[in-house]
Amino acid sequence: MLGHQVLLAAGDSSSLVKPVEKIGDSYRIRFEAEFGFQPDSIASVIDSIIGATRISENYIVEFISCDSQKVAYGYEVNEEADVLACRGREYPKACYVLVITLLDASSNEERSNSLLVIALIVGLVLIVIAMLVLRRKSIDGKDAHVIKLGRFLFDRRNMELTLKEERIELTSKESDLLYLLFGSVNETVERDDILKSVWGDDG
Repeated sequence: MLGHQVLLAAGDSSSLVKPVEKIGDSYRIRFEAEFGFQPDSIASVIDSIIGATRISENYIVEFISCDSQKVAYGYEVNEEADVLACRGREYPKACYVLVITLLDASSNEERSNSLLVIALIVGLVLIVIAMLVLRRKSIDGKDAHVIKLGRFLFDRRNMELTLKEERIELTSKESDLLYLLFGSVNETVERDDILKSVWGDDG
């Protein structure tokens, strides 16, 4: 688009813009035919296209002579200054390569890479949290209050013991006693400890 508009501004509507070459943060635009230009009009065209497409806010524009490989005309646009030199001076018809260097391209790429890393970390943290919540809620397909005792499932919250489809309702004391014994597997529980834990002061 830039190459096409530059040629139009130079009064050339028929010659070709050659394929654009990217080197680092610079884009080299070559032209099929020679052209002359006036800095005011050519800069206005380039700046309006870069501004409209929001490619960059800080950039360098250089017209490099094909013969000498030196910068015939150039300027920089940045936040601090926007100075256009050689106003009104017309550059002769010659072979030029237009080089646009984006000064904030690297920082934009680093910013997008940083955002990607942060998004990945946040995503992983959310996945781990979800897995922990699901694991806690799904002990043998039940919630965290369901305990597996051999072939039985003991639902402490609802005070139920289940074997396949059969449900046995427990009293609160039976439920507390079963939970106490479950917490003391392969240990002898003293009668006094049972009385204190299950019956408390109701002895």
